Amino acid sequence: MTKRPMSEHAKAAKIIRQELKAHGIKGSVTSSSYAGGTSIRVNVENLEPWVLESIKRFTSKFEYGHFDGMTDCYEYSNNRDDIPQVKYLFVECAYSDELRQQAYEYLRSNWSGYENHPEQYSEAYKLLGAGRWVNDEVWQVLNGSWDAMCSTGCIKFWKKPHIRLAA
Repeated sequence: MTKRPMSEHAKAAKIIRQELKAHGIKGSVTSSSYAGGTSIRVNVENLEPWVLESIKRFTSKFEYGHFDGMTDCYEYSNNRDDIPQVKYLFVECAYSDELRQQAYEYLRSNWSGYENHPEQYSEAYKLLGAGRWVNDEVWQVLNGSWDAMCSTGCIKFWKKPHIRLAA
């Protein structure tokens, strides 16, 4: 029985999987083929925003274009012959309930507007926080955009590690 050659999308997923593993990043990398194209989905959990951004920068070279919603067309803007590529590439990060609770506690202890809120995030996520919904503010803390919005002297939620993926 002859061994079937590996598809281009499977090759790209394998390279991404190896790079994540080399940096100790746990997650899943799956590839798909369907009528109209191929895709890779990278799913990770509880990553710092700069690590997630590094993964997105590294994986972007494996996507040979992008969809332009204004013209309703796919544009081949990154076509390369030296590496396997796919039509679409998705990088998604999920956050655990424990980490969401920690981000909520960070907000409660550092920002006004939370004085009368419950201690548990699961009881407060649908309430208004310091001007926005609590679940939106927790998301901003987790994805790093909260610190960009606050004034100088803001206490950082994340501690910055030294992880760098190959370009």
